[in-house]
Amino acid sequence: MRRLLVLAIASCFASEAVFSREAFGVQLIASSTFDGLIYHIDDAGNATILPSGLGPESLPHGVAVDAERNVFVAVTGGSPDQIRRIRPNGENDIFYAFDSPFDNPEGLAVGPDGNLYVAGAIDFPTDHTPNAVYQITPDGLGGPFSTAGGESNLGLTVDRSGNVYVTDQWWEVEYFWGEVWRITPDGDSERLARFHARPFAIAIAPDGESLLVADQKGDRILNVSLAGDVGLFANIFSPLSLAVDCDGNVFVGQLDQISRIAPDGTQSVIATGFREVRGLAIYPVPEPGTLLLVAMVGFAALPLRRR
Repeated sequence: MRRLLVLAIASCFASEAVFSREAFGVQLIASSTFDGLIYHIDDAGNATILPSGLGPESLPHGVAVDAERNVFVAVTGGSPDQIRRIRPNGENDIFYAFDSPFDNPEGLAVGPDGNLYVAGAIDFPTDHTPNAVYQITPDGLGGPFSTAGGESNLGLTVDRSGNVYVTDQWWEVEYFWGEVWRITPDGDSERLARFHARPFAIAIAPDGESLLVADQKGDRILNVSLAGDVGLFANIFSPLSLAVDCDGNVFVGQLDQISRIAPDGTQSVIATGFREVRGLAIYPVPEPGTLLLVAMVGFAALPLRRR
């Protein structure tokens, strides 16, 4: 007997495609930056290379997955820099091309409105000038949505209310400084927190009430409250990317491996053999026989689909 499952894009607390293990195998998409490869990792830790159309000099960074299970990849080594799309059937194409090879798209996330949000060194920021955050529609039309941070916006996530959170980092005198910026659905931005760190990725924490920030320089993951308070979530070597599932597991992309931090704090390595995992995202795979209804919380429902 097939089961009927209603799945919300804004399930759990992030708007990205995060799903419960009850009806889905929690699998991952990861970018291996310095060999130009995109991997699909199953729940047993087996890694398969996806046909991305990318070469070894493409330098893929952030990845994201939408409701249709399309995989989006931020490509910083392209000419021009671009967002690549890999469809579930393996077809791939350029979803969006930036104006120059110097835009360096980094962080990606799909919002509850179905749009893709992109952070990075976009639009030539200098001297810590606020940097552009792009919004790209499902049709591939995009442009600046807001500004946040300055020199290097590397991480981006979106909550289920449509608020965008961006990390920024820069070097000043003797320290790396990090910031977290919040952008409302209307495009208004404000700095949420500032601290000594070199933040890369950002994700909605399992409690849904705070943010996780990967501090690569400090070998740790920070917890940042929505009021701007900063604390320690976990110590882990060189965290570069983050993904969170609905069961509270935190997946961490590192230099050559992907680790999992369980809800009880236990850490384990689930896959190895990469060259800087700069992008990590949950990839939903329904169990055989599941009838899947995809819905948008607060938006019109999509048609019923069989998987």
